[in-house]
Amino acid sequence: MIAPNVVITGGSHGKELCGTPMFLQKCDAKGINIGSDVWIGANAVILDGVTIGTGAIVGAGAVVTKSVDENGIVAGNPARIIGHR
Repeated sequence: MIAPNVVITGGSHGKELCGTPMFLQKCDAKGINIGSDVWIGANAVILDGVTIGTGAIVGAGAVVTKSVDENGIVAGNPARIIGHR
């Protein structure tokens, strides 16, 4: 389940070349994997390279920068494990 206003962003722009506009730099994308039976709360942000394991819960407003284990419950900015199902 994905609540309203969730942002799932599977990529990033380069920033290494000073003097070159951001939009001209190499883009990088690792991808995002979301398992089954996952609940993502409203206004959460899921960043590139993250895997959300089966049965996990992402709290409202969480900014997920690291992968979440199966049945893990995360919340906060940056998201941290607060429990397990």
